[in-house]
Amino acid sequence: KCAHVASKFQLMQVGICPMHQTSEGGFSASPYTFYVLPDAKSDAPILMHTSTVAFHASNGFDFNAWLKGGIPFVSEATYAALAAKLAAAEEASSSKDAAPRRERVVISDERDRTFFQAAIADLRAWLSSGEAASEARAATSDAGPRIGNSLSTSRMLPSRATNSMSGPMTDLQ
Repeated sequence: KCAHVASKFQLMQVGICPMHQTSEGGFSASPYTFYVLPDAKSDAPILMHTSTVAFHASNGFDFNAWLKGGIPFVSEATYAALAAKLAAAEEASSSKDAAPRRERVVISDERDRTFFQAAIADLRAWLSSGEAASEARAATSDAGPRIGNSLSTSRMLPSRATNSMSGPMTDLQ
C-alpha cells in the first residue's frame, strides 16, 4: 500500500531513527524527520487530497518549512536525463578551445587592497599551518548521520534536515 501511495502522490516527509546499544544494555534512539519535495527542475506536480492537507495541518505539519526548506529530489528518470544533459554540456565545454581570458579585477581603493592582502595572508598562513586539514577532518567526523544518495526510487540532493528531538540541522551530506 505504501509503495502505491508513494508512486501516485509526492512524499512530504521521510523519517529515520538510527539506534545504538548503550553501555547499560539498553538502546538509544535518535529520530530525524526530513521534509522532502520535488526539485523545481523536475516539473513534477504536487498532488494531495484535501483530507491529507487537513490531517497534516491538524497534526502540526509545517507547510512553510516543507516548501522553503525541504530536501529537493527528482525521480530516477529525471535524474538520468539531467545527468546526461550535464555530461553533454561538460563534454562540449571541454572540447572547445581554452575559455576566453577574462579581464582582471583591479582593486583601486587602498583600504580594499589592504583588507584583501591581509585576508589572503591570513588564509595562506592558516592553510600552511595544517589547521585547515585538521578542521576538515573534525568537520567530517562530527557530521553525524549521513543520507545516502537514493531513497526508494528517487534521488535526494543534500540540503536541510530537522532533528525532531533537538531542532534544525543543516548541510547533511
